[in-house]
Amino acid sequence: MEIILFEKLLERIKRTTRCRYHASRRLKIHHRFSQWTIAILSSGLIFIPLIQVFGATFDIPLKLCNVFQTILAVLILVFSLLLSQENFFSRSENMHKNGVELGRLVRKIEGIIENNKEKTETIDLELYNKLKNEYYDILEKYENHETIDFMNAKLNIKPDEKIKLVKYWCIKIEVFFRCFLIFALYLLPCLLVLMLFILYIYNVPELDLFLKYIKVFE
Repeated sequence: MEIILFEKLLERIKRTTRCRYHASRRLKIHHRFSQWTIAILSSGLIFIPLIQVFGATFDIPLKLCNVFQTILAVLILVFSLLLSQENFFSRSENMHKNGVELGRLVRKIEGIIENNKEKTETIDLELYNKLKNEYYDILEKYENHETIDFMNAKLNIKPDEKIKLVKYWCIKIEVFFRCFLIFALYLLPCLLVLMLFILYIYNVPELDLFLKYIKVFE
C-alpha cells in the first residue's frame, strides 16, 4: 500500500482535529457569554427594587419599574433555558476530548509514515483500514462541528499565492460577520435594558412614546 494513502488520511484527521478544537473554544465562549448575560440581567433585576426601597431620586414611575422587571425576568428565563438545554460547557469538554483522541491518532500515523518514509516496500492494507476505522470510531462518539468551525480551521494556514490570499480574506470577513451575528444574541438584551435606563434617567424625549404605549394597557 503506497504511503500516500496514509498521508491523505493524516491530513484529513488533522483538519478534523483543528475543527474540533475551534468548536470547543466556540462553545466555551457561548457558555461564558450566557453566564455573564444572566449575571448582568439579574443585577438589573435586583437594582430596580433597591431604587424603590432606598428612595432614590430617579423620577421613574412605578409602572415603568414593573415593566423593566418583567422584561428582565423574561430575559433571565430565556437565557437560563438556553444555557441548560444547549449545555455549552459539557459539549465544549466533549469537543476537546475528541480533539485529544484525534491528536493521539495523528501522532500514531505520523510515526508509521516516518518509519516507512525511506522504505521501498508497501505498507500493509490491513493497517491502513484499521487506522481509518479507528478514526471513524472516534468521530461516532461525539457530535460534529459546525461550518463556522471548519472555516476557522481553514484560516490557520495563510496562503502565499495572491488568488488564494483573496479567498483567505473573504473567508476571514465571512467568519467575522458569522461570529458577530452568533454572539450578538448576548449583547442585545443587555444593550436594550441599558438603553431604557439611559433614556429615562437623562429624560430623553423619545421615552415619552414608550410611556404612552404603556398607558394603553392601564
